[in-house]
Parts: sequence; structure tokens; C-alpha cells
Amino acid sequence: MVWTIFAPDTLMQCTISLASAPFDYYSPSLIQSKKYKSDLDMEKYHLYVEIATDVLQTQNPEQLKALKNFLNTLPSPTDIEAVLTEAVNQLAEIDKDTYDWIIQHPDYLLPELDLVSVAQHLVQSILSQQELTHNQDFEFTTEEELKLSSVAEMALFMNCSEVEYIFIQQHLTKSSTPINRSNLK
Repeated sequence: MVWTIFAPDTLMQCTISLASAPFDYYSPSLIQSKKYKSDLDMEKYHLYVEIATDVLQTQNPEQLKALKNFLNTLPSPTDIEAVLTEAVNQLAEIDKDTYDWIIQHPDYLLPELDLVSVAQHLVQSILSQQELTHNQDFEFTTEEELKLSSVAEMALFMNCSEVEYIFIQQHLTKSSTPINRSNLK
């Protein structure tokens, strides 16, 4: 079996949707929708998302800490994750500079939202749909790097969007050698 390292490319300004579709409403997502039970009604949810989006736009780590403390008043950690996910999702659509800043500083969202985990779930979802097997066709190293067999590499490239590809590269690679995706199609 041949393994290749999925190498990063420079993060381009682009729209990416990370919503995990909580509260049974639809929004485009990179990962399969999760259905959560929540005590938070939609109106309050949207207010929290608006506040989170505004605070994230400051690109200030101290204000982000204060936001996460404020969000701790929500009924569950799942609600906090959902609010932060939707706020990041909105930033991808309305403020590319802030979105890029968040993607480049994922530690600011930890532990409430783990973008590496989101990227791993996305890869697993895409490759499982192609009937490829974790630890056989692809694996995540202890350094959270993605290793792919040549079959899994091609399946991932053929079954994810350019936006998903960039997101995966940003969070699951350590190498600085870019792979030109257009040469693989």
C-alpha cells in the first residue's frame, strides 16, 4: 500500500460552510448534519450567533475569551459549539478577512469548537461514502496529519469541493509543499 501526505496549499479567501445544522434547521454544511436536542429557541440562538459573529470580527483574542465565557451560560456545550460554528459559517460569507483569521488561529475556538475535529469528520464522511476504510485507506497520525493511499487521495479530490479541500489542507497537514488539485482531475 502506498501512502501519500496530503500537503497544504495557501489558504485562499473563499466561502466555506462549517455549520453542523443544529436545532433542525437547514444550512449548507461541510459535514453531515447532526440533530441536537436543545432548550435554546431559534430566536435566542440567532441572537447568540449575531453576538458571536460581532465579537469574532474584532479579531481580538481577549474579547474572544470573554465571548466564550458569556456563551457558557448556554444550556449545553453542544449549544456553544453550534453558535460558534454558525458564527464562523456566517463570517465565511460576510467577512473573508475575519474568516481567514479564525481559520489561521483555530486554537482561539478551543475547546468549544475544534476545527481539526471538524476537518477529520469531513474526511471520514467523504471517504466512508466512497467505501474506503479508516486505518486501511486513510489515517490520521498522532500529529493530526492526514495520510492517504493513492486511491483515497483521488477519492477525496474527486468528491470534495475546492472549499472543502482547502479547509482539509489547512487543518490536517503540516507540510508546506502544495499539491495542485487541478492536475489530479
